[in-house]
Amino acid sequence: MLPDPLDVAFAALGNDQAAALLQGELDTYRYSPDLHVMRLLVDEHPEEYWAQNLYNLWMGSLRMLSPPKDASLQSGVFGTEAWGRRLLNTQLASWAELRHDTILYVKQSHTSGNACEFPDAYVDPYPAFFQGIETFAAYGREIVGALELPSQELAMYIERYFHTLEATAATLREMAEFELTGEPFSPAHMEFINQIVTFEWVCDVPIAQGWYGELFFDRGDSGTFDPTVADVHTQPTDENGNPVGRVLHVGTGSGRLLVVTAETCSGPRAYVGVASSYFETVTKDFKRLTDEEWSAALLEAGHPPDVDWLEDLVAR
Repeated sequence: MLPDPLDVAFAALGNDQAAALLQGELDTYRYSPDLHVMRLLVDEHPEEYWAQNLYNLWMGSLRMLSPPKDASLQSGVFGTEAWGRRLLNTQLASWAELRHDTILYVKQSHTSGNACEFPDAYVDPYPAFFQGIETFAAYGREIVGALELPSQELAMYIERYFHTLEATAATLREMAEFELTGEPFSPAHMEFINQIVTFEWVCDVPIAQGWYGELFFDRGDSGTFDPTVADVHTQPTDENGNPVGRVLHVGTGSGRLLVVTAETCSGPRAYVGVASSYFETVTKDFKRLTDEEWSAALLEAGHPPDVDWLEDLVAR
């Protein structure tokens, strides 16, 4: 999260030995090309650039201490690694003094903060699906008035929920249409994406804010681990007529991190999001799992194996 002043030594002061000392970080963070480009930009400055002001003259003088390629200065002690590090020490010590004396004039670099802001987004290009959700929500909002509900407040709450769901699906449908045509998202689309979700902790329970949280009928459930399971088929006996009582269940588990590389109007990009998880399990003796039993089993023993046709796509 913090840069190494050796970056400055290599890129700005022209000290090649600094690159060797940075090898571990260069391998880990893979920024060698970026550092090399910065070195080229600095090296391309003409001689008159280094004489424009006192700051440049100071920096230019320090650059003259970088181990030269002159063979006459590569023999004896001058060619040793220890001597090179001694010069590197001198350069960085003087650079530290220069930065101290110009602290009010030279802007500090800053590490990017950990914030939930998305410069780009991807929406699955299936506008008909989101249109279906719109229709579902509109119909749900329409029939609320025909229900005999305990209170008017509850009716208004349900109607407001379906209205929010309809509006959200409409925006996602429009973005899906943009994906199909290759048209860039508008500023309003990106503002929508950046309002997707933040979590606030209330009484040790995470509560989703943003429009993702509004997709839950009860926002308080938005941060709760709440997998579901349903028994969908019963096999009373095996092929020989022996009782087995096998019950096929289908269910969900924790959300999964999905990485998608897609072609965009700006070229190929990788997008990361959350996808649902799907599982199948079979019980014996006519055992039918409840949501509570399924949830407890997942928390205690972990998720069951993935279905065969999904194994190649899932990394665990």
